[in-house]
Amino acid sequence: MISKNGGFYTGIPSGCSEIMGRSFSVEINSKRYLDKISILDGDEGVLIEGEYGELCYLSLHEDKLLEIQGSNGVFRIELTRSELTGLLNPEEYP
Repeated sequence: MISKNGGFYTGIPSGCSEIMGRSFSVEINSKRYLDKISILDGDEGVLIEGEYGELCYLSLHEDKLLEIQGSNGVFRIELTRSELTGLLNPEEYP
């Protein structure tokens, strides 16, 4: 998460806990679409910024892998349908 002043947020947002084992991937079609890659010292974090392009499609594979395809790349994150629904509609899924 990028803070309002452009710095890198390295903490865990309130309401979240650090859970090991949740996978994600970022695939970019060309390095010309990357603006910044920062790897901070120690366990402080990593920041990847770039041009995602036009949204092409969004899909949920086997109800556990969210894939967001853009014209310049794809994001994948291990996320179940119920987790996604709960995050999008927190008042319906406390």
